[in-house]
Amino acid sequence: MSDEKLLKLLKSDPDRGMHEIVKTYSGLVWAIVRGRLHPPSFSEADTEECVADVFTEFWLYRERFDPCRGSIKSFLAKAALNNAYDVMRRARRSEKDISMDGMSELIPSNADAEHGAERAELISAIESLGKPDSEIIVRKYLIGQSSKEISERLRISVPNVDTRTHRAIKKLRTIIGGAENEG
Repeated sequence: MSDEKLLKLLKSDPDRGMHEIVKTYSGLVWAIVRGRLHPPSFSEADTEECVADVFTEFWLYRERFDPCRGSIKSFLAKAALNNAYDVMRRARRSEKDISMDGMSELIPSNADAEHGAERAELISAIESLGKPDSEIIVRKYLIGQSSKEISERLRISVPNVDTRTHRAIKKLRTIIGGAENEG
């Protein structure tokens, strides 16, 4: 069923319209979410909840959905990615230690090679900072923790977290900027 028909059905018979949208796009949403929230880190219940949140988000914003800005499919795919990353960030916030191996899951990957190279360069640059600076950057910018939360986890003062953050960002700019100047 086309987006136009799905949207008309959604307006005339909201329950049936939403049922058709879920039926049409649930496979896509499940695949995207499962690709991010895989065992053993995440349970089937985590995946189910995330998928439900995606369709709930569409339902809540259905009146504002503008088909000129994109398809239902693209909206749901983007929502699935965003919600899965949110679940991952929340889970990472509760972890005591950050594994640099898990960092690549937090940095969204893009399909083209140029962005893949930039992503790999960023991961490498963050790893090169060493601990605790790399962990502070991951916690602050990829997980979204506050300086206070980081301070409590790493058992260092908030001013120390802020100072280390500032210095680490300067180092990252030099590392990444230096790599750009070499090429």
